[in-house]
Amino acid sequence: MMDLRFLKTFQTIVRSGSFQQAAEKLQYAQSTVTAQIQKLESDLGILLFDRIGKRAVLTEAGRLLYEQSKQILQDVEKLQQTITDISTGYSGHVRIGAIEPTASVRLPGLIRQFCQERPLVNLTLEVGTALPLHQRILADELDFAISTMPASGLGLMFEPLFSERFGLLVPADHPFADQPHVPAADLSRHRLILPEPTCAYKEMIERILMENDIKLQSNLQIGSIDAMKQLVQAKVGIALIPLSSSATLADGVLLKPVEDIKLQVSIGLVHREEHHRFGLAVKAFLDLCRSELGSAGRKLA
Repeated sequence: MMDLRFLKTFQTIVRSGSFQQAAEKLQYAQSTVTAQIQKLESDLGILLFDRIGKRAVLTEAGRLLYEQSKQILQDVEKLQQTITDISTGYSGHVRIGAIEPTASVRLPGLIRQFCQERPLVNLTLEVGTALPLHQRILADELDFAISTMPASGLGLMFEPLFSERFGLLVPADHPFADQPHVPAADLSRHRLILPEPTCAYKEMIERILMENDIKLQSNLQIGSIDAMKQLVQAKVGIALIPLSSSATLADGVLLKPVEDIKLQVSIGLVHREEHHRFGLAVKAFLDLCRSELGSAGRKLA
């Protein structure tokens, strides 16, 4: 098997024109250069140079090795640089999952900052609901997610970052539109548009309604916050949506606070317990989320 050091010495001899100049460039003794070439010739079973006086001229086999080995050494150097970049966190792949509206409201600025600081890192953002994202973490298809707390039996870690608060979205001509606050009990008299079953927001809303003995006459279940907004605009019903999504409200709708109940849910980092397996690029993005989105240090199973 060829020693890459000897191959590099061989390339240097050819480019510099002599054993002596190659030794000076590599900061080797000339005897070391000679010994390396002799060992390389022995390993390959061929002569690489014809010695003509003090001159060393490439043999046909030597010319072939020189042409073919240039790409080999370039690939090795590229691989070494890639490994160095990964080991320092400036290369690699970060796989993130996030629920809405966190993905579209809070993450774009963080991703821009991260990509500016680490332009060689590949980053994938998958937007979805909490349960499917948690399952993809368990399958090692995502490094972590920013979502609601996972179920206790999944063995995932949860680091709270911030609380997502909710308000009631109503058409501008709805009876609730002129009220400064909407009594929670009055929700039962109107069609409420809810998130789909896999969304943790739906679980939170239904739990709070049940705890306050608020029974809905009818509801719709929709898999998109944007679609919920459009249905409210179309006067199909009213919807409880995160306040952070209010920046993109359409004309003809209003966001109202709801009295008597605490509509909020904790959002944080969800990842596997073996977080020591993360590369430095993933750890860097996790630290950025902690510093920009909330406080770190608390971990709930």
